[in-house]
Amino acid sequence: MPVIVVVAAFAQGVTGFGFALVAAPLLAVVAGPKESVVALCLIALPINAWSSLRHRRVACRDVAVRMVGAAAAVAPVGVWLLSVLSDRVMQGVIGVVVLCLTVTMIKGIRVSSHGGLLDLLGGACAGILSTSTGTNGPPLVIAMQIQGISGPRLRATLAWVFFASGLVSLALLNAAGSVNTESLISAGIGWPFAFVGRQLGERVAGLLAPRCGEGFVAILLFASAATAIVTAMKS
Repeated sequence: MPVIVVVAAFAQGVTGFGFALVAAPLLAVVAGPKESVVALCLIALPINAWSSLRHRRVACRDVAVRMVGAAAAVAPVGVWLLSVLSDRVMQGVIGVVVLCLTVTMIKGIRVSSHGGLLDLLGGACAGILSTSTGTNGPPLVIAMQIQGISGPRLRATLAWVFFASGLVSLALLNAAGSVNTESLISAGIGWPFAFVGRQLGERVAGLLAPRCGEGFVAILLFASAATAIVTAMKS
């Protein structure tokens, strides 16, 4: 588990997201799909709190507020989906959606989010994914990058969204009875390793050219989509 958490936190430090994308498939094997969702939420919460405070000056706060509001409004849907749908169905749908949106992003499409509609849509998708799979990063990243938000602004804004929506997700999961002793122990073990990985990732991010950072994001999105689709087909 420590190696998984360090690598996942490193990816998030470089790109601003990716902790759950990297850790979720492996932790699901170790602890089970439902338990891994809770453990990921618990481990990520203090990391995102620290990062959001550290980089608060460059964050797009209006974007973050809209995304968090939309995520909180629909997060209960994710809790319900987690209880009624199979892991195979969830993984397949997520993989296809992320793959399609990633292709759109790579083609260089840029739009202005009039009235924050794109922020609300990205936040709503993230809210459902957060409580059903623990992997809420892709729709947020894609919504921001389509609007031209990247680099430090992207990482800082994501940290705010992840922290606030994480609080909501954790409260809902706890109300549903999903938080237990095992998930708390897993989080306690993972916290120090997550901080180390995040610190290393942010240092590397500062050395990368913007184009390299964007390429890393695209690779991570494609890898997450492919993993989800292949896993669903093999299940």
